[in-house]
Amino acid sequence: MTEFQGVRQREAEPWHLPPEFEAHAVYQRNWRVRAEQGRRVIKGKGNPFILVEQGHIRNYVNPTQTDVATTNMRIFQHIFKKVTGKHTHQGGYSLFIVEGGGYTVVDGVRHNWKPGDMVLLPIKKGGCEHQHFNSEPDRSSRWLALNPRPLHECLGAYTHQKEFCEDWKQAHGDGVVQGSTVWLRDMQQQTQSKARAQAITPLKLTPQKGGQKTRWDELIELRDQQREQLKHARVVVHFDELPWEINPQGKMKWYLHPGIKDTAHHESIIYMQEIPPGSRSGKLIHQGGTAFYVWKGKGYSIINDERFDWEEEDLILLPVSIRWDEGVTYQHFNADPKEPALLLASAPNVWDSMGVDLGIGLEQLETCPEY
Repeated sequence: MTEFQGVRQREAEPWHLPPEFEAHAVYQRNWRVRAEQGRRVIKGKGNPFILVEQGHIRNYVNPTQTDVATTNMRIFQHIFKKVTGKHTHQGGYSLFIVEGGGYTVVDGVRHNWKPGDMVLLPIKKGGCEHQHFNSEPDRSSRWLALNPRPLHECLGAYTHQKEFCEDWKQAHGDGVVQGSTVWLRDMQQQTQSKARAQAITPLKLTPQKGGQKTRWDELIELRDQQREQLKHARVVVHFDELPWEINPQGKMKWYLHPGIKDTAHHESIIYMQEIPPGSRSGKLIHQGGTAFYVWKGKGYSIINDERFDWEEEDLILLPVSIRWDEGVTYQHFNADPKEPALLLASAPNVWDSMGVDLGIGLEQLETCPEY
């Protein structure tokens, strides 16, 4: 008999990941579950409008949600009878006019709009102050906000409220309610920030004579070109001024595209797609992360071989795939034999930095019948 016989071995103590790694593992697991099981269609009708400082807001997608297919965009709708509140935040928002007619004042300049138009809030020093006005005496105006979440966070995703909407003031006065989730006004902090900004005097640099141009010089040149372009950029892209094109995926108008350079921002890829009565789009395989707002019509989409029905005011979400050899396949069908369907597509514009393939490929599997 050996001396170790009959001696009970000590059980190994359970091992745990450090808290920060455990939290990240849980985040990734939840992200995967959301992508695989999250809602592909967010219903519009019956989804209530909630009163906040700026006005009445209907939420579709926000970063805190855990039950939707993707949260890479902030998407909500705003309805108003006369005038909204006024606030300042960084640009990069695209506001699609769903119905009504009116104008938006951006940094003191009026920009008129009508249904189908897209208001683009510019990204600029000091942020973008804006307020929306309805010109229709007998009906409300409504727009849909589209904002790529990861890109916007790089700009400092914060809002300074300048004025409250009338409905908020009637309900709560000129202030915020205790426990409210809306943004607090911080006028004192803004005043201090402005004073600090006024005290900053940037140097005026000139290229060294005979010196070789550096990469830093190229950045400064690019900065100056972008500043000049922004002075003349389009804040409103008008629907009736955009040409239709027929491509393998369908009939489209482009609001924002990597090849369109004269708009107030370039944070998103946005196009309108019209599907004729009883017809269908082409069929694609690509990375997900795109949202389709149903402006008009009814039908269904086949996403990874599963059918999802939709109607006017719904939002269709393509999940971001973690299966990089498979991606997401999708195709849209118009179920109305008499009227066309109009889908507004939006995705973060990362095609220049990450490539159009987005690690999976952009491949046409079927063309639309009209091509």
